[in-house]
Amino acid sequence: MAPCLQRHRLREDRAEVLARAEAVTPCGAAAVSWLSDLLGLGVDAHELTLAHVLARTLVVFFYLLALLRVAKRRFLAQKDPLDILLAFLLASMISRAINGSAPFVTSLAGALLLVLLHRGLTRLCWASPAVERFVKGRIAILVKDGEVQPAALRRHALSDEDFAADLRLEGGTGDPAALACARLERNGRVSVEKKPAA
Repeated sequence: MAPCLQRHRLREDRAEVLARAEAVTPCGAAAVSWLSDLLGLGVDAHELTLAHVLARTLVVFFYLLALLRVAKRRFLAQKDPLDILLAFLLASMISRAINGSAPFVTSLAGALLLVLLHRGLTRLCWASPAVERFVKGRIAILVKDGEVQPAALRRHALSDEDFAADLRLEGGTGDPAALACARLERNGRVSVEKKPAA
């Protein structure tokens, strides 16, 4: 859409919102107008002032705090691919609300939908192991009773050097023979269980 048509459409949308608010109450129209001016609603992204961006950032900050209360607490730890996906998409959606590259209220609504989808899918994963495997993946056994499983390393494109580094960092040893088990967890990290001391 041409920039002049886009600007005209934004102004029309803003006028429509103000007209609806005024139909409800004159005071409502004044509040909507004030909020619209404060956040730079109906203004092109390149015309946003520092005050608009700061006001948007403040609103988005408190909105995100509320959204994080709706999201499950484990989301912050990013334990599985679903959590990581939400983090990426949420960051993208919210940044657009702040910088004005997408409509402000629409971006906030999209962020809420993402969080609700995430919450719904995590509930569904809890209820159905088949859905959980599809969404979150499976754990892979990389070492079993001290023996490296080459097929698992190949399937997950884990080189010998990277695997040895993971064992040193997570298990404190580079020797697979000292391990009872090493797993590639669903979050991409390697967890290890050492053999009991003799």
